[in-house]
Amino acid sequence: MFLHYGANAFYKVLNELGGHNFKEEFLLDDSYFTTENPYEQIDMIIQSLKKLSDVDFKEIFIQSQDKIKENKILLIEYFKKIMKPVNEFILG
Repeated sequence: MFLHYGANAFYKVLNELGGHNFKEEFLLDDSYFTTENPYEQIDMIIQSLKKLSDVDFKEIFIQSQDKIKENKILLIEYFKKIMKPVNEFILG
């Protein structure tokens, strides 16, 4: 599980690839991923962490294992794809 601060471009690509952004697990709404203002984003994170202090994070992590594994496979395959030209240049 992860939460990238100020990484809207990352979330856009992750969404296009069909990945999981864990917004439900972190109790965030969609506006977090479109907010350009870093101060607003950090306020959203703080509010989320306050809510999460009442939640059993260990249980959320255990329940999210399938999403975590799917993201891992998805991101590895994506990076292999975008790095293929570099590998071919270096090795080729």
